[in-house]
Amino acid sequence: MSRKFDEKEVALIFQKATELVTPVEGQRETSSTSDLGGGLDLQELKEIAVEVGVDPTRVDQAARGLMIKPRESPLVMFVGTPTHFEMESEFDVRLDDEIRGDLLREIRAVMDRQGVTEGQSGSLEWKVEDELGGRYVTISPSSAGTRLSVMGRFKSAEHVGAAVGAMIMGAGALAVLGSIQLVGALGFLLAPIVAVGAIVIPRSILGRLVTRETQRISRLATRLRALLESRQPGDSEEAPQSHSKGD
Repeated sequence: MSRKFDEKEVALIFQKATELVTPVEGQRETSSTSDLGGGLDLQELKEIAVEVGVDPTRVDQAARGLMIKPRESPLVMFVGTPTHFEMESEFDVRLDDEIRGDLLREIRAVMDRQGVTEGQSGSLEWKVEDELGGRYVTISPSSAGTRLSVMGRFKSAEHVGAAVGAMIMGAGALAVLGSIQLVGALGFLLAPIVAVGAIVIPRSILGRLVTRETQRISRLATRLRALLESRQPGDSEEAPQSHSKGD
């Protein structure tokens, strides 16, 4: 990877790399990036990470994640809003039966669904799938203690929107042909209206539904993070405050 990262990208990479990582004694803040010249490459970033006490592996992952931009489906036009949400964090806590039960209750309360639950002791997998797409929560052991992954994938809504748009276009085409037979060339004036309706109508319905579900799963991610943060060593006194911030 020979790409150079500018000041804003460097700040974003280190923010991502140090997210939710409890600072160790002697760890220093990252040095100022106000004068990067032509930017910094990945190797230089990893060297800086070692100097300031940040795991260079995290820097590597954050930098590569910044470079990977998922290709947006053209069908998203029928929804009009992002159809993917993903959050991943790690915590210095071990998942026992009590915490597992608290997490599952929180998931079901926020999502208002029972869902399908899997996972053995020390892990938890929860999912719900319907015509809009899927909502997934995975909590598993990691080197730091526990990894939390919350994801919403609503690609199915794009296909539903495209199908609705196709039906509107089909019905509209018949209407245009009928108008041409009645009023001649003036019937073509209906074509733009049909084209706009084929996009606007699915957006007005599916866009609202996907936005609602994305906001809900984002709220869930915040609540689960707060719960796990409150169970980390040394955070017990702040547990009620951390939990209330997720409400």
